[in-house]
Amino acid sequence: MNMKKKMLFMLLMAMVLGTAGCKNEEPSRETKTTEADTTKSDAAKETTKAEDGTKAEDYSDSDIKNADITIEELYAANNLMALAENHSCMSYTMESHDADGFLLCTMDTQYTMIDGKFGYDAELYIYSEDIPELLTIYSTSYEAENIPGAEYNVMYDEDGNAEYIVFVCPRAEHKKYTTRGWMNSEDDETEELLGAYVKDGILIVESRIVSKNMEGYSDNLYHVDPDTHLLLYAEQTWYNGEGEVRSVDRYTLVYDKPYKEAQQAMLDITSAEDLCYLTIVVDPAGDNMEVNSYQFRKGTDVTFRSEKEFTMYSDEECTQEITYIDTWVDEDTVFIKLKD
Repeated sequence: MNMKKKMLFMLLMAMVLGTAGCKNEEPSRETKTTEADTTKSDAAKETTKAEDGTKAEDYSDSDIKNADITIEELYAANNLMALAENHSCMSYTMESHDADGFLLCTMDTQYTMIDGKFGYDAELYIYSEDIPELLTIYSTSYEAENIPGAEYNVMYDEDGNAEYIVFVCPRAEHKKYTTRGWMNSEDDETEELLGAYVKDGILIVESRIVSKNMEGYSDNLYHVDPDTHLLLYAEQTWYNGEGEVRSVDRYTLVYDKPYKEAQQAMLDITSAEDLCYLTIVVDPAGDNMEVNSYQFRKGTDVTFRSEKEFTMYSDEECTQEITYIDTWVDEDTVFIKLKD
């Protein structure tokens, strides 16, 4: 896989799984609308800002009451690990549209405990004409007692050709990568509470996210269960540095829906006929040494990632530095030294 395409894929997945949609700076097509573009739940319509900037709580309505909630409390109630412990499955459907209402992508995601370990399954469908080579992406994050955690991804282009991408990491870091970006503020961004109120039995929370490293911001509208603070619906409107709308992402969440157990991406990569058996030794000869064994379809693009800086080697003595992991061979061992 060429580096430009891989970076685009990583950006897409990070944005979508991190409660942010696929965003295009300058859409260059005629406006297209679908039924999903023009229809929205009555509750969502009632709680969005009016064209003159008036918020719902500014209207005289006996059903509207000010509410007391903090962003930190909202994060805590929707922590993925807590949800997994209290619900058999958390599912959401996401739709992302550009400023003209063109449907950019949709995503169906399921988070659950699999074999006692936290993981997810996702299906991403991309409609943007700017990136026709990325049409469909299946993603699975999986970990078991005897299987080290990894994120498996299969991309299909418009001709049905597949590319396979896997991200691996130290065992202790897998949970963080699996839960990254969901209802928690990243180090480079802040989320500010703008207002909270109860309308028609639903807690409405409005906020703004500003990033230190990117121009622009997002205004967020959350529909929350007033008793449990569980997220039911979310809408994020993304603006560029000039205050112009870039995209609108809408999430609808469901709890305890039967888990499909698809794991399609993982099965496509680990159950092929022609496999590469890969061993990754992290911190060789160190106090925290771990030996992780994998099997991947030959030719899979495997990337090791870690919160720490690291160097990869092809030999146990760590004298032969390498820059990539070769999966075209029958078997291989890679040694990785982490920097303190």
